[in-house]
Amino acid sequence: MNRTNFIAAFTVCAALGAAACQRPLTARTTLTQGDVAPAASGAPAASGAPAAAPAAMGDRNTSTTLGDGTSGMYTGGMGTYGGKATWGTGRGGLTSAPAAAAPAAAPAATAAAPAPAKHPPLKAAGKAQIDGDDIKIPGKVHFDTNKASIKEDKETKEILNTLVEVLKENPGITKLRIEGHTDDKGESAYNHKLSQSRADAVAEWLGKHGVDKARIATIGLGEEKPLGPNDTEDHRENNRRTEFKVWEYEGQPTDAAKAATK
Repeated sequence: MNRTNFIAAFTVCAALGAAACQRPLTARTTLTQGDVAPAASGAPAASGAPAAAPAAMGDRNTSTTLGDGTSGMYTGGMGTYGGKATWGTGRGGLTSAPAAAAPAAAPAATAAAPAPAKHPPLKAAGKAQIDGDDIKIPGKVHFDTNKASIKEDKETKEILNTLVEVLKENPGITKLRIEGHTDDKGESAYNHKLSQSRADAVAEWLGKHGVDKARIATIGLGEEKPLGPNDTEDHRENNRRTEFKVWEYEGQPTDAAKAATK
């Protein structure tokens, strides 16, 4: 019997009583969770001494096989053999209790997504003024009454040519939105259609004068967003207008575009 087998046999003998160790161990005993080792047959307890405590198994499935030349197997949790607390973790022999597992490291905090960067100041051209995402040019684009045809007057040409220059000076403007607005006269559906046709006419004019149409978006808002009340002819004239907004800069939506989706 080698050292490993001897230690295993000795441990079980201590649990079963000294008498059990005076004869060969030939029985095969399998202990599982919750079982206790049976008392050795014919082994009386010492006079006046309490009987040896049975071997109580630990909280995990544990099997022990005894026989001539066979080593014990302890693979479960904590058990009691011969009145001493032991841990069985290997083949033949007892080892000390395993060290407590180190606490799991706290997960790293998720970094907050960076705020979208605002576009740099835009370069103005001619009489154009850049106000946030609005391109403001004095005057007004004129159309024929109740039509989408552009009047080729001096003021209209100056506005549209200035807009072309602004787009040339600011290649980072990847989308310019042209908005058409009307007063509240007529049916709403008609006003939306008319304002859309006029915005499209401006986009067509820009395309013919060197602006990539992929950089242009149009929308007709009809009478939805007046600058003031439609209670006088002058006020209605002010509400009939064409506006230009920077909608994307280097492919990213601007504040004006984000506000429109809310």
